Amino acid sequence: RSSASGNGNVGYKFMPYFGLEAGYSYYAQTTIKGAGGTKAGFDKHYSFDLAGKGIVPITDSGFELFAKVGVARISSQVTLKNAATAAAIGLTSGSHNKTGIYLGLGGQYYVMPDLAIVVQWQRAQGSSQTGTFDLYTAGLSFIVS
Repeated sequence: RSSASGNGNVGYKFMPYFGLEAGYSYYAQTTIKGAGGTKAGFDKHYSFDLAGKGIVPITDSGFELFAKVGVARISSQVTLKNAATAAAIGLTSGSHNKTGIYLGLGGQYYVMPDLAIVVQWQRAQGSSQTGTFDLYTAGLSFIVS
C-alpha cells in the first residue's frame, strides 16, 4: 500500500566514503478486508535498522551518491475491527517481529556545508507475517560538528 510514512536516521561519517547509520521507519497502516470489502482489521508496521553506508562524492559538485547495507527489525501489530469478518478469513490479532536484511540507495546535495537535501529508497526485508517494506523518502540531512 502507498501512503504517508516516515523515516529518521542518526549516524556517524567516519571518512568521506563510509558511515554508519541507525534508523527508525514508520510505515502506512494497512486495512485488511474480507469478502464484500468489509474491514476485518488493521496492521501497523515499523522497523529499526542499523546499516553501513558507502558514499561516493561527485567531484566538487556538492552531490553524493550512497548505498546502505545492514539489518532491520520489523514489527507488525494486527488489530481486529470486525471479529466475524476476521474469523472468516482466518485473521487473528497479535504482534509479529522479524529480523532481516536492510538495503538503501540514494543521493544527497549539499546546499550549505552542513545541510543537504536527501532522496532515498530503502527496503526492510521481512517475512510472510510481517511483510517486506519499500520506502521512498525525501528530506534533510544535518551535520553536527
